Amino acid sequence: MKELGLTQQYLLCALNKNGKLSAWSVEQQVCLTGGALLELMGAGCCEEEGKKIAARKEPGEERSYLRPFYAYLAEKPRKISTIASDYAFSFTDKRIKELVYSVGGSLVKEGCAKEESKGILVESLRFYPEEGCVDNVIQQLRAELLEEGEVSDDIAALTALLDTSGLLKQYFSKYESEQLRKRIKEVRESEQGTTVKKMMEYVETMIIAVSISGSAAT
Repeated sequence: MKELGLTQQYLLCALNKNGKLSAWSVEQQVCLTGGALLELMGAGCCEEEGKKIAARKEPGEERSYLRPFYAYLAEKPRKISTIASDYAFSFTDKRIKELVYSVGGSLVKEGCAKEESKGILVESLRFYPEEGCVDNVIQQLRAELLEEGEVSDDIAALTALLDTSGLLKQYFSKYESEQLRKRIKEVRESEQGTTVKKMMEYVETMIIAVSISGSAAT
C-alpha cells in the first residue's frame, strides 16, 4: 500500500458505520472539499488567482482520485465561497457524491476499504474502512503531534480537518484532543505553519459561506 494522500486519509477517518459521510454534518463535507483543494494546491494543480481558485494542471496518476474535483475547478476560476456552496450546499449532492465515490474507490484499490452498492432504483455506493488502515493514520497523528519533533504539513492539516469536522473525539480522549488542538495552534502560529494556516482560512471561509447559504434558504 502506498502512502495515502490528505483527502484519502481524511475520508478514511470520516466514514461512519453506514459507509458514508454523516448526512447531518455539513462540516464533514466542507472539510473533505477543503482537503481536496489543499492537496491539489500543494501539488501545483491549482492556485489562488486574485480572490479565486484557478486550475493549472491535471493531477497525476498518484492523485487520480481528485480528477473529478479538478475537472470542476477547470471549468472556470471560482471563489472559495462558491466552491463550498457547490459542494456542501446545493440542490443536488452530485458533486460531493462524485468526490466521495472517487476518493472512496481509491481507498478500495489500496486495500483500505470495502465497497458495497445499496439501493434499487438509485444506486448508492458505501465504503467501509479497514480498521487497521484507520489505526495506522491515527497512530501517525499521535506520534507526530503528541511527541517532540517537527510536524508535517499533511499531519497538521489532517488533524485540523478532523477537529473542525468534530471527529477528533472519535479517536482521541478529551485530554489528547486538547493537547492536539494546542499543538496545531502552535503550528499555525509558527513560520512553518503557513500552509496549515492558509488551509484553515479556506475551510473557515467555506463553513461561513455554507452557513449563510443555509440561513438564506430558510
